[in-house]
Amino acid sequence: MTRAVNRTVATFAVAFLARGADVGWRFACERFLDSYRRCRSGVEHSLYVIFKGYPDAGSLDEAKNLFSSVCYTPVFLGDDSFDIGAYMEWANQVDEEVICVFNTGSEIRIKQGLPSISEYPYSVECLHDQSKVVL
Repeated sequence: MTRAVNRTVATFAVAFLARGADVGWRFACERFLDSYRRCRSGVEHSLYVIFKGYPDAGSLDEAKNLFSSVCYTPVFLGDDSFDIGAYMEWANQVDEEVICVFNTGSEIRIKQGLPSISEYPYSVECLHDQSKVVL
């Protein structure tokens, strides 16, 4: 399924999956945050942090506090699927047309963190009943 997206009005969302069940999740979240702050995005976007798999409320609160230095929207999901399941569930909850997802181990390592897709052709992936452009 494809559809045209008007590039002058497309909205962008970035999601970071902060999975508390992963060994070293604190370090992974700090590394992603450091790279997110250091790299310019290239596009105006909304940041979402998907929290899943935390063993207790204290760990979840600690994770949320790690992200307090950036503007983000928290999303809380169960830990009953792989990463792609969390991305699909989240994508169907947001209104943005273009999404970019990062897993718990991700680090942005290029100077312009998100591609300036207004300059490039792209394809549309169908996530359930809702189409999103996936980077």
